[in-house]
Parts: sequence; structure tokens; C-alpha cells
Amino acid sequence: MKGDIPIGVYRYGADAWVAPDLYKMEVQAGAPPDDFAVKGQNWGFPTYNWKRMQEDGFAWWKERFRQMSYYFDAFRIDHILGFFRIWSIPVNAVQGVMGTFDPCIPVYVNELGEQGIWFDYERFCLPYITDDVLREVFRERADYVKAHFLQKHGPQQYVLRPEFDTQKKLKLILKARQTASIFYLETVYTT
Repeated sequence: MKGDIPIGVYRYGADAWVAPDLYKMEVQAGAPPDDFAVKGQNWGFPTYNWKRMQEDGFAWWKERFRQMSYYFDAFRIDHILGFFRIWSIPVNAVQGVMGTFDPCIPVYVNELGEQGIWFDYERFCLPYITDDVLREVFRERADYVKAHFLQKHGPQQYVLRPEFDTQKKLKLILKARQTASIFYLETVYTT
């Protein structure tokens, strides 16, 4: 009988609880943006700390296979590519678009310069928010967004206020506001 073994483990499961050092708890696995998921995928489980696992000869994996051999004669590891490279998303992100491959072949700033490519960290690595972008995206609500969610960053640019500067923070705030609105409507219509 053939069994399916998922590449990941549940962040709050027994494996991660007993040996958190075997995992990179500050990140979560997923898939990069593609034609099927334009914002990427976030599966939510931590990635593996391969250097730590190597220290004991990958004992955790050997035990996992030994245990699974009680049930199956052959295995298929779902997303086996994760052994070699995995899409790693910061734990404070919601969407997969925020990730990078780990490991990856980095491109260094000096290499870009050697190729005549200008690089500005703030322009290419941070959200690029200007008045034009705000008007295009939010139209008549642009001033509201600017006043409540952004702060000035240079003469013609904005950054997110610290309380909104990650996807996870923004999601929690919007969920709380939605819950408050629903509670208000229920109170108005039931009294």
C-alpha cells in the first residue's frame, strides 16, 4: 500500500511543540505567485531548520519514515521539492506573494551595479505609495486612507503606519472592525 506524506507539519502540532528548534518558526511555507494563484499560496506551516536536523543525522525524518512504514509499503512525499527549495513567507504575512525561495541564489547589489542597473532599496523593496498611486487605487477614498493608515516618508511618498505595516496586522484590524460593525447592526436591528 502506498502512503502520502505531506512535506510540512502543523505549526501548533506535537512535532513543533516537542522540538521547535527543528523548524524555522519565524517563517511559513507556501508557493510563489503563478497563473493559478496570483497572490501566491500560504500554507502556514513552518519550514525546516535543515542545519539543525543535519546535526543528528536527520533523526526526525528517519523516525517519521519508520513510523509510516507500519502503515504503508511505499511513500510519496507531497511537495518533495521542499527538500531542496521551498517558498518561505515571513510569519507576519498573509499572502504568498511576500515570500522568497529558501535556499536561493542571491543577487547582490554590487552585481546589479556592475551590470549598470541602478538599485534603490526603498523603491524596490518597500511598498511604493504616492499620491498618484492612492488616487488610482482608492479614488475618492484616497484622502481617508492617507489620513488613517499612512504617514509621510519623504517629500512625495508614504509608508504604512506601524500598526498597519504587515499583512497580518491589517487583517486583524479589518476583522475587528467588521466584527464591531456586525455587532452594531445586530444591536440596532434587534432592539
